[in-house]
Amino acid sequence: MNLKEDGLSRIITGALCALNLTEANQALAEQYLEPEEADPALLLKAKHQDFSKLSGLAREACLTWCKELREWAGAEGLLARYVRFAAAVGGSSACHVLVSRRDLSWLSGQLTKEQTAAFRAELYAHETDTLQQGCLSALYSMGNKAPEVLLGAMELCWGQDDASKILLAGTYLYCVSLKDAVAEQTASNLLQRLLRRLPELFGGKVFSDPELLRLQDFVCNSSGDEPVGTDLRKIGRAHV
Repeated sequence: MNLKEDGLSRIITGALCALNLTEANQALAEQYLEPEEADPALLLKAKHQDFSKLSGLAREACLTWCKELREWAGAEGLLARYVRFAAAVGGSSACHVLVSRRDLSWLSGQLTKEQTAAFRAELYAHETDTLQQGCLSALYSMGNKAPEVLLGAMELCWGQDDASKILLAGTYLYCVSLKDAVAEQTASNLLQRLLRRLPELFGGKVFSDPELLRLQDFVCNSSGDEPVGTDLRKIGRAHV
């Protein structure tokens, strides 16, 4: 990498090192991050990696390097390329190395709608308050405007579990209008997947049969604006 500023070169080198990239992705990053080589087509060559598997210390290092890059005056172009590269490699899991405290505001304009939805799902999927509609309002808003965005976001969830994908499926089912047979079949397939994988929203814990049936009944039969009952909150808190 031939970045002109030594300090900036140190930051981006540290950021890439913290990502623990494969050899192929490291070489691709060094090519893509050079201004004269920043061809978006290069991102199609990225090999998927799951950044959620990084240790807590590694994630913190990534966030620290990213913060330094954000604060470097005149590095906006490099920052944008770094974000797009991390998202191309990590899919939804890239939020773990780019986003601190759920703050996605600074990423506005640098991610596609699908990537933004995937990031939000990954951030919310393992939270104890996942089933509260208030914390999912951004996903609901995106799904109401364009349900297909949520389907595209599901394709970006290649992490170590399906929690974010299941959350997107549930949100899609809430938002979609079943206007044709294709939409109805898609919704039916997603509902069956959601019901089978529902425990993954709670870290893969084992529910008793009555607890699981209660959760599945709420998913299938509640109205979109129905509040989560006390019994469901107790079940959720007991299994996180």
